[in-house]
Amino acid sequence: MTNTTTNVDIFLSKPYDIIIVGGGTAGLALAARLSETTLRIGVLEAGLDKVSSDPTLYSGGGWPLTARDPKYHWGFSSTPQSNLIDQTLGKPGKVLNLPRGKLLSGSSAVNAMVWIRASKAEYDALESVFGNKGWDFDSLLPYFRKTQSHTAQPSELFPESKVIPGVHGTEGPVNTSQNWWHSSLIDPFVKTMISQSFEINSNPDNGNPLGMINVTRGVHPKTSRRQDATETYLKTTEGRDNITVLLGAQARQIIFSQGNGELFATGVEFQVGNTKHVVNAAKEVILSAGE
Repeated sequence: MTNTTTNVDIFLSKPYDIIIVGGGTAGLALAARLSETTLRIGVLEAGLDKVSSDPTLYSGGGWPLTARDPKYHWGFSSTPQSNLIDQTLGKPGKVLNLPRGKLLSGSSAVNAMVWIRASKAEYDALESVFGNKGWDFDSLLPYFRKTQSHTAQPSELFPESKVIPGVHGTEGPVNTSQNWWHSSLIDPFVKTMISQSFEINSNPDNGNPLGMINVTRGVHPKTSRRQDATETYLKTTEGRDNITVLLGAQARQIIFSQGNGELFATGVEFQVGNTKHVVNAAKEVILSAGE
């Protein structure tokens, strides 16, 4: 990508209005959208760009491998879970592996690419229960649609699967699709489930994800490429000179200044190799590291 670099001097030679810490799923989407304005955007990403040259990543089929290979993720794990049995110890306290992407695109480069919305009730609770006005399902739906370009693949098992105006987007940077191949086990499985009163849900994105579905995936229907944040959002910034992503730069701390009795984030201290650097932000520092 022309907007990425591993050269600290090049990155620091430019002035920035906004510094975003984290070049993952959310960070790159935010950076790309902000770069549509005249704002000058700098992004610090601790990982490197492995997706562009690694078929295990960009083809999408290798996600079970990337979840186990420490060169792709941070190696996080949960605290011991009191309600889960550790088979080795024979008692409660199982520790779960929580692989999170350590590379450009973040976890969107190593996940299983399932693309599905939560239930309407869950989004509505963000507003009604937690008081976040504008975060209910109906308010968020236009933004869901703006993200997505959906291609439906109706099949004999899911004949009603289709692009639904008002539900699916058709012009967003993330090209989503549905599974177009089924093994010989799927047909008898679906028929068995139907006989047990389970229903096929041909429109799980409309606020009700319950039932058997032909899962939408973040896979381009023509190229079969993984739709990670680099392939989608960062790709839209090609040719813009107001966004730069520095790779291999691990943020160490946010720098604050005080004015009128308040603290303001004015920059970020980060490290490349064994050397520490500071980059300033004229307007804002956005922490989007996720982990």
